[in-house]
Amino acid sequence: MRLEPFDTAALRLEAAQLQQQALIEPDRVTADSISRRADALERRAEAHEHSALLAKRAAALRAEILAQIETLREGLAGHQLEDGVGPTVAFAELSDTARRVAQEASAAAEARQELAQVQRLGG
Repeated sequence: MRLEPFDTAALRLEAAQLQQQALIEPDRVTADSISRRADALERRAEAHEHSALLAKRAAALRAEILAQIETLREGLAGHQLEDGVGPTVAFAELSDTARRVAQEASAAAEARQELAQVQRLGG
């Protein structure tokens, strides 16, 4: 999943400007409304930054999982050809690699789920 670059600095600048405007607004109802709008922009910027971080993590985990899968495949092929290694040792090593792949897949799924939730809330 790739996210388009988003200018969170511009959102934060606009939020700061609105907060300043709210401070000098003489009407309390209008000032409160402007302040809430500024808070919403700040939350939006935070949501985009968090989404970008989660997308980066998911991509890193995906790359790691693919590397682990290739290691597992090569391990299977290597153990089928390897002489002198007992099947118990060979399969224990493969089991450890498979467990790591499963853990990374689970972490990637959790990251994607969190990213989807953040995008629904802030996007």
